[in-house]
Amino acid sequence: MSAGAEAGAAAGADANAGRSKTSMCLPGQHDDDDHDDDELAVTHILVGGKKLSPKGHAVYQRPIRAALGPDHSQLINRHGARMIATWFVLLAVALTAVAADVPVVTRAEWNARPASGDIDSMETPLARAVIAHTGGGGCSDDQGCANLMRNLQQYQMTRQRFSDIGYHYLIGGNGRVYEGRSPSLRGAFAGANNEGSLGIAFMGNFDEQPPSDAALEAGKSLLEQAVGQGQLAEGYQLLGHRQVSATKSPGDALYTLVQQWPHWSEI
Repeated sequence: MSAGAEAGAAAGADANAGRSKTSMCLPGQHDDDDHDDDELAVTHILVGGKKLSPKGHAVYQRPIRAALGPDHSQLINRHGARMIATWFVLLAVALTAVAADVPVVTRAEWNARPASGDIDSMETPLARAVIAHTGGGGCSDDQGCANLMRNLQQYQMTRQRFSDIGYHYLIGGNGRVYEGRSPSLRGAFAGANNEGSLGIAFMGNFDEQPPSDAALEAGKSLLEQAVGQGQLAEGYQLLGHRQVSATKSPGDALYTLVQQWPHWSEI
């Protein structure tokens, strides 16, 4: 081979070598032979490679690894910790709401009469919850408790001349809670102490025997729900009816239990 041919071959080899280093970079990347392992990888299209794509080019891509300095790692860790804490708080709130959820039989459902006159309003949340009993007979099933609710309302509106049933909530032996007058309206069960008091009455007489377990649990849950719904203040006082009025209510057996409930106060 002549000197000129050798020179031409060498020049061609150099050109091919140069072309084999030709690369196509992703947007925002620089073609640099000294790649840092922590940089985003660059896709190269090699000209003259041994393995060709159908278009005649060998394409390869290095593993992608994002560069995260200490500051970025700490930021991600803090963000993750906040998210986990937030989820725990939401879960706790949800579980509390479920635990305290008490279905209330509405006035329409027990076929209440409308109030016969205006009733003074009260500002909620209220400072006190007063536990009473209605005296007389109780009830143990849905129909019996609905009938007793209507009888109690009739008696208090006609014989005692109240504008409506006197209590805000009543609880039957069936473990169900019944809607009385609105908690935002003053009750009629404790004279001058009606103001600021949420009246809850267990249906029946509990001088000797306490209410059913279902009724007692409903009462406790109702108190929690009343706080959650803004009807009772979080630091409310729990009192027996006899503590605010001259009566034996809520009966000795029930009053003994009420004194063991949270928030009970000697006044």
